Amino acid sequence: MTTTRVFQSTDTSAPVLTGQVGSLAALLEACLVGVGGVAYGSGGTAKTAAGWTLAFTATNKRAFRNSVAAGGTGHYFRIDDTGGTAAGAREAVLKGYVSMSDVDTGVGSDIMPDATLYPSGGWILKSDTATSTARAWRIIADEISCHLWVSADGGFSQGFHSFGDLASEVPGDNYRSYVLYQASVWSSGSNASRVATGAAETLLSPTTTAQSRGLSIMRAHAGVSAGSVQAGLPVFGRGSVNPLSGASGGAGAPCTSATSPGSGERYFTPLLVCAEGMIRGRLRGVYSCLNDLRSVASGTLQSSASGLPAGSQLMLLQACSSGAGNNSNVGTIAVETALAW
Repeated sequence: MTTTRVFQSTDTSAPVLTGQVGSLAALLEACLVGVGGVAYGSGGTAKTAAGWTLAFTATNKRAFRNSVAAGGTGHYFRIDDTGGTAAGAREAVLKGYVSMSDVDTGVGSDIMPDATLYPSGGWILKSDTATSTARAWRIIADEISCHLWVSADGGFSQGFHSFGDLASEVPGDNYRSYVLYQASVWSSGSNASRVATGAAETLLSPTTTAQSRGLSIMRAHAGVSAGSVQAGLPVFGRGSVNPLSGASGGAGAPCTSATSPGSGERYFTPLLVCAEGMIRGRLRGVYSCLNDLRSVASGTLQSSASGLPAGSQLMLLQACSSGAGNNSNVGTIAVETALAW
């Protein structure tokens, strides 16, 4: 049995995320591992860490493992927060391995994302300025998967990232680990790197080449040959074309009418992971909203959503691809915060 944990920058004694080296590495270590099982805080404000282990560490680098005891693969997820990308300390990079011998060295050929596409790893934007300005963040995690949301500029540059294990549809899938990251390195005004999710393609044919989808799975579904595969996420409330209606300016369907979005029933579907022309599985505890919820602020809680189990409480998070404030490309991601995934 796993336990869902919620960590937020507004919590008492919460770590601060900035555009400086090491801030994301320290944040993830606190929330996933903690000290003595405590992420931060004390007494009544203490937050219990998510139950991961810290396999290797170096200055501004961490390699985490999810919990085998809780049902995880025990694969390794490495954060390099040394500021070595073109964006400097504003970004960190994420890689996944089946095995590692130290914080910089993977063992064997199992690595994600593909090193030919992303030699340094997948990007995570922490802040649009390399300063000590604090940025809002949220981490929702259990012992197996970690979902990270960052407001990198305090406005429209909101990114959703994730790593851990999928809920796989492949029986005995030993290579179900994944990393979800930015599709391109950040630059001022860049839209492509502002969002880590989205699918303008058909459901079962996400882009599988080049740097157009920031999602990688450790191996193909057969699990025979080493080498990660690129995958896609059909996030219905986002994209240049609305996959529900085929209309341009895709933003999901109004809840009741175009003049009163959000006033009626909201519908959510599990966030599927599609690769190799099939549904490989889903992101654990994550849903895509079918409706137009662009006006709903990140962090809003949705209780008792239609079709979800009793006691469910979803946190709505926006993932925006436009630095100019054009929210037609916002997709609403919903993460379960109360129930086990």
